[in-house]
Amino acid sequence: MDSVRKEIVGNELLMQSIKELIKEGHTVTLTVKGVSMTPFLINQRDSVVIAPLTTSSLNIGTIVLAKEKNRDRYLLHRIVKQRKDGYQLRGDGNCYGTEEIATEDIVGYVKSATRNKVRVDYGTLKWRLLWYIWRYMLPIRRLLLAIYNHIIKRK
Repeated sequence: MDSVRKEIVGNELLMQSIKELIKEGHTVTLTVKGVSMTPFLINQRDSVVIAPLTTSSLNIGTIVLAKEKNRDRYLLHRIVKQRKDGYQLRGDGNCYGTEEIATEDIVGYVKSATRNKVRVDYGTLKWRLLWYIWRYMLPIRRLLLAIYNHIIKRK
């Protein structure tokens, strides 16, 4: 039986390996790090399966792994707008900030996630509907996130 081995490596080396694997057609599973995708993805609890891009994978609502231009930083954020030269991304937990990303800076897209030990396919109607509702709650998202964070801290 194969054993799973965990290693801690630098971000640059990790991302280079991830890009190569995805370019070869493999999927890669990553543990979520950061709070920008709360409440849909939780820091260090959830994991995501990053898949190679297809012609139909880059749509509004798709979560992508992308490199931010002029910064040595990778983002796991959702496409919120299509531009002629790329996409505008925003984390689900972000109320204001967005990132402009060129298409060539997108490494892959989130095919599925494991949330609280339950696998979720992000292409299902349930998850698309939940995000659609969340998207249009942007004007009150800050309040909803504050309530969510207050509830989580009390547990």
